[in-house]
Amino acid sequence: MVKRESAHEVLLAKTSSAFVVTLLGCALCFLGSLGCKARQPWEIAVPTSGTVTFDGKPISGAEVTLAPTSKDVPNTVRPSATTKADGTFKLTTHVQDDGAPVGEYQVSVIWHPLVDNGGGPSRGGNKLPERYSRPETSKITAAVTPQGGPLPPFNLTTKCVSVKNTLFDSDDSTY
Repeated sequence: MVKRESAHEVLLAKTSSAFVVTLLGCALCFLGSLGCKARQPWEIAVPTSGTVTFDGKPISGAEVTLAPTSKDVPNTVRPSATTKADGTFKLTTHVQDDGAPVGEYQVSVIWHPLVDNGGGPSRGGNKLPERYSRPETSKITAAVTPQGGPLPPFNLTTKCVSVKNTLFDSDDSTY
């Protein structure tokens, strides 16, 4: 014997299905909206590159780090890069080579070339003057603009001669 559903049971089943589908759709829209909050300016990086020289020569393997001057930026936001053989670098903040968030920065540079002490290559001592190793003492500043692009060259010297950046009027770019 085949059981036949009444019109009321069929209507109830269709209504229940429509309600479940509507409920699931609303839940997905709500969950999707949670990920659509406005991003903070420091969460958005613009492609930014630069060059580092020491006493007029490009240096390979130098570590460049930008420390934001704004107190609104978390301490974890530190665009950084390692220079190539020609002294050039591309900054990374969140993912490889994404650049840096727009803003003002103090810059530090350290350079630990690889040395071979008989047991294979290892990291040597910092070959740059100590003042460059901390953003507070390097006297190097950088301004990342909304357009991104290359920063003025960081021309480091054995002797501190002068400071140049987009914030100053001088055309001398020696630090």
